[in-house]
Amino acid sequence: MEIINIFFPFCRDGSVILTIKYNSGKCGNVQVKDGEIINFPLGDKVKTAVKSLIKKNSYAWLKTKYYEISKKRKNDDDIEFLVEAFTDYMAELKDIQKELKKLYT
Repeated sequence: MEIINIFFPFCRDGSVILTIKYNSGKCGNVQVKDGEIINFPLGDKVKTAVKSLIKKNSYAWLKTKYYEISKKRKNDDDIEFLVEAFTDYMAELKDIQKELKKLYT
């Protein structure tokens, strides 16, 4: 399994959505809220595997995303807009990290 994407839903209800590619090749979304995986139709064995995947790989995924955003900021010209967007992205990444940390601590 691997994490493909991590994001907040548009409704911003405090949950985090992870897009995960399973060993079977299929992709699916996992919703995490208040330290729990919610609305998860698969069994407990898969849920445990997803939790360990999140614990193992979410920090690296978020760190990579942080560096991508930082690199883009350095390459673009409109500094005023980018500083504002950069600050928003960084705050969102920190919020995502805090929510995911609740899951495995």
